[in-house]
Amino acid sequence: MAITLDIENNPFLRDIFEEGQIEGERALVRRQLERRFGALPAWVEEHIAAADTTALEQLGLRLLDATSLEEVFRTP
Repeated sequence: MAITLDIENNPFLRDIFEEGQIEGERALVRRQLERRFGALPAWVEEHIAAADTTALEQLGLRLLDATSLEEVFRTP
């Protein structure tokens, strides 16, 4: 007998799912930045660790045109 769980209506599972999702987004942005600019300094790691989904999306878009890490993280 299969058990079905509704993640959206279960606060515990929803929190775990959302945390896993944002950690995946952080890992992707980190890999993209490393690929483009090499080893990341501590201040970049701190920014990524503190970023929410919206900020990570903005970083991902900015890195497409940026020529430096400072340009990626510059506040518009």
